[in-house]
Amino acid sequence: MSSYRPRVSHPSRLRGKRPIWRRLFKLFLWLVIAGFVYWGIEYCYTTVRKWREPHYITVESQKEAMDKLSSMMELWSGSNEELLQAATDWENRMAWMKDPRARLAATRLLAAELENRGLRSQFRKLQLSLVTRDLASSASLPAEERKLVLKHALDVAGSMAGHGDDADAESLYGDIVKAGSAFDAHAVAQATDALVGLASKRGATKEVQTLIDSLNGKVDINALKEPDLIRKVAGLFLLSDKITRQTEGGEPRKGRELARTLLINAKLTSSPEWGVISLLDIEPELKNPGTTGIASLCKTLEDALICFRSSTSEDLRFCPEIMLAIAQLKLQDGQLEPAILWAGRAEGAALALGVDMPRILEVGSIKNGVAALRSEYRQQMEKRAALKEVRDSLHGAGVKLAGEQWDSAIDEAKKTSVLAGKIGTFADGYIPASLMVVGKAYEGKKKWEEAASVYADLAKGWESLEGETLKTAEENMARLKYNDFYKTVIRRLAAVFRKQDMITKSRETLKRIGEGEGEEVSPPATRESRRSRRG
Repeated sequence: MSSYRPRVSHPSRLRGKRPIWRRLFKLFLWLVIAGFVYWGIEYCYTTVRKWREPHYITVESQKEAMDKLSSMMELWSGSNEELLQAATDWENRMAWMKDPRARLAATRLLAAELENRGLRSQFRKLQLSLVTRDLASSASLPAEERKLVLKHALDVAGSMAGHGDDADAESLYGDIVKAGSAFDAHAVAQATDALVGLASKRGATKEVQTLIDSLNGKVDINALKEPDLIRKVAGLFLLSDKITRQTEGGEPRKGRELARTLLINAKLTSSPEWGVISLLDIEPELKNPGTTGIASLCKTLEDALICFRSSTSEDLRFCPEIMLAIAQLKLQDGQLEPAILWAGRAEGAALALGVDMPRILEVGSIKNGVAALRSEYRQQMEKRAALKEVRDSLHGAGVKLAGEQWDSAIDEAKKTSVLAGKIGTFADGYIPASLMVVGKAYEGKKKWEEAASVYADLAKGWESLEGETLKTAEENMARLKYNDFYKTVIRRLAAVFRKQDMITKSRETLKRIGEGEGEEVSPPATRESRRSRRG
């Protein structure tokens, strides 16, 4: 008998050889079971929570609800007296409605029916009581419902103000500020803006100032998001500065800086309010711009003009005074053609908008300012033409002097001096330059006494200048190619005295410029002397 026994593997060794699909199927079954368990738990939790939620039993029965609704519907087809009587006792009539949203809807329907029938006073009274009650209870409402209540209240207050019910509108705006100050910056800002407008209408300046000051404390202005509302708040801050300036004097800047920060954070630096800030910033410099600051001031004014051009017709009223200010600066800088062009624009804009007096800049009446500027323009153009004639005459005198036409040079130079005296002063440079030509011509004619007299008058006129006038005269003479003009005159005067054998007087004259006895200064060479030197 054979002892061979076949080798049988242990069952535990066969487990590792099961197909992979069996493992996946087993995993799928476990996932299905877990999903059913999760769904069952969620269903049970939701059901139990619904059981525990309170619910309203709005009416005792469906028949009672239908009866009450039918009686309400009959009011809409009844007379005015019946409708007014229902409005006076509306709270009791609506007591059976437990849902506040249903009561609110029914009350609004009644208010709309009163307005449609022309019962405006009764409608306003009912509407005001409704909105006031909603505002009083808004603190307990969710955030979204609170915003809806405040928005509805703002609409109602705006409608009241539009129909002339200023007292009720002001009262309602005040309630909005109280109700929304804790959580709604936009509603408070809108209500404050409207209150400021109503107070300004009554002329209550102090009340306006108080409202604006309280706005910064009640509202986080950086929380404002709507561009139009941000502009309104910035305008209120600027109005606060204006009131302070008018009542207390000085130059307040607190409101301006708040408005500037608000507009920069909101990236509204091209708005009309930003243009107002720019004008207020440069207003002191416009009174004394100087020659170096005119270009930058004109650039600032043109940028401000762009802010107002892209706005409403009310803001466009700032444009004429800005254009006139630019024209005045251009004229002051000697840019006559651009100045008269801007003046024409200012006049056209003022006529189109019906504006004459400025709002910010101290440029005076637009009409009078344009007329004065045109008059100044004509004077400047006449002066420019006369100045050209003076320059041409002075050049002609110099040409004749170089050609040794002494008498013609003297006549032309004297004519130049007379013309220059009509349009300017000694410091302008043309009078001393023309007299210098006269003196040189007398030297050429060897008329020493006449030359000495001319140089003495020149020295006396120059010595009478001082301070800024002397500095201006030196610059003008340097522009005419006469450097160290006074020293040149003194030296030529001393030389003329030497020609007359007045040595002592010549030395005393040179001492006036600190040259002691000085060197002998020869007069300009004549034609004969030059020929003798060449020979």
